[in-house]
Amino acid sequence: MNDLIDEDLAQALARLEQSFRALGETRDELACSLDTALTELTRQLEDLDGGLDSATVAPSYWAGDGYRVAA
Repeated sequence: MNDLIDEDLAQALARLEQSFRALGETRDELACSLDTALTELTRQLEDLDGGLDSATVAPSYWAGDGYRVAA
């Protein structure tokens, strides 16, 4: 009987260890994805900030063909 309990506990422990490994991998993937998203957002905000600075210096509007034209 003790052997069956020991075997069940060993299997449960193995499944638990596997679950923790999978959670760690998921956490690492999420951290990498978050870092990538934040890097891209920062780049876009810097681009926007540069665009806003130039827009305040020389007002412009979007032409129908997608080009900015000085006002």
